[in-house]
Amino acid sequence: MKNNVILKFLEINDIEKYIEFRLKLANETEYTMNLYPEEVETDKEIIADKLVKISESDSKGFTKVLYYENEIIGYIVAGEMENKLKSKHRAYFGIAVLNKYQGKGYGSLLMQDLLKVSKEKGFTQLELEVIYGNDKAYSLYKKYGFIEYGNRQNTMVLKNGEILGSILMYKEL
Repeated sequence: MKNNVILKFLEINDIEKYIEFRLKLANETEYTMNLYPEEVETDKEIIADKLVKISESDSKGFTKVLYYENEIIGYIVAGEMENKLKSKHRAYFGIAVLNKYQGKGYGSLLMQDLLKVSKEKGFTQLELEVIYGNDKAYSLYKKYGFIEYGNRQNTMVLKNGEILGSILMYKEL
C-alpha cells in the first residue's frame, strides 16, 4: 500500500471525517454522486445507527474509507442490489476519490480492494452506472474489465435543468 495511506472499513470513530469527505465530494462535481451538499447526511447519530444496523444484519454490504495522512480522500460503498434471495449475488457499488488526489493510483487501489472484498463476501457480480461525461471513472471501470450492457436516459436532472444519462456496466467475479 502507498505510504501514508490506510484503507479500512468505516467505523464509528471515522464518522466526522466521513461527513467532511462526503461534503467535499458533493461540492466537487455533478458526476460522482447523486447528492448535492445539502442532501449529504450530516447527523452523526443517524450515520452511527446505520453502521450498527448494517453490522448486526446479514447484509454483505460494506463501506471502506481511504485515508491519506489524517484525511479521508476516497471511499468504496457496496451493497446488495435487492434484499431478495434470487439476487443476493449481485452488488451495486460506488467509488470516489477527491479531485486533488485523482490520477495518482488511488482509484485503482480502491478498485482492487472492491473486487477482493466483494468476492470474499460472496458477491459474484458487480454492477454500476457511470454518468456520461465521467470519463475518468469510465476508463477505470473498463481497465478492470467492466462491460457495458445498456444505457439509462434521464438518470439525473441537475439544478440547472441539465439532464444526464448513464452507461450501465457489470463485471462477473
